Amino acid sequence: MNQIKGIIFDLDGTLINSEHFYFNCWNIVLKKYNIQFDFNTYIQEYAGFSMRDNAHLLVKTYNLKVDPNILSENRDKIANSSIENSNIELLPHTLDAIDFFKSANCNIYLVTSSTRRIVDKILTTKGLKKYFEFSITNDDVMNKKPHPEPYLKAVKMSQLKPSELIVFEDTESGIKAAKAAQLRCFAVQNEKELKKGILSADLIFDDFAQAVEHIKNQKLLGR
Repeated sequence: MNQIKGIIFDLDGTLINSEHFYFNCWNIVLKKYNIQFDFNTYIQEYAGFSMRDNAHLLVKTYNLKVDPNILSENRDKIANSSIENSNIELLPHTLDAIDFFKSANCNIYLVTSSTRRIVDKILTTKGLKKYFEFSITNDDVMNKKPHPEPYLKAVKMSQLKPSELIVFEDTESGIKAAKAAQLRCFAVQNEKELKKGILSADLIFDDFAQAVEHIKNQKLLGR
C-alpha cells in the first residue's frame, strides 16, 4: 500500500464547529414560513450537503411556495452578514493535526460544500488559509457531494494517486463522495447518534487526536 503524501479535509463539522451557525441561519430564513427544525434534524438530513441542495430539500419537505434559488440566496445573505461576528470555533485538536501533517511533509487540501465567499472568510478569520495548497468549494464544481466530482477534481489537482491520499469527513454525504472517488476516508465524529450514518468510512475516530495517533502507529505517512 502506498504511503500517504496528501490529506484532504472537509471543512464544516470536520475542522470547524460551524454546523450550529448554518443551522441558525436556516432557521432565520424559515421563520418567515413559520417553520423551525431542531438541530438533530439538521445534522441528519441537511449537514454535508450544499446550500442549494438544502434549499431544494426544504422546499420539497415543507411544501414551501418559494423558488429554492430565492431561499438559498436569503440564507447566503444571512450567513455573509453574520459570519464575521459568529462564534465558530475550531474543533478539538484541529491545529495539532494540521501541524502534524505539515511536519510530516504532507500536502494539505480542502474540499467543502460551502461557497467560496464563506470559505475564504472562515479560513482567513481562523488563520487556516495558509495551510492549504488549494480549496475546492461549492462554486468550483457542477456536482456537489455526495457526487464524487469534488474529490475527483482534488485528486487531479493534487497530482497524487488516490492511494496516496486520506480524506477526513464527518457526514454520510461527504464519505459517499470520497469513497465514490476511490479514496480512503476517515471519519471524525464524537456524536454517538451521528456515527450510525457514517459506518461506510474506513475508520471512525472521536477526534483528531485519535486519528493522528492511529496514523503514527500504523506509519502511514511517507514521502
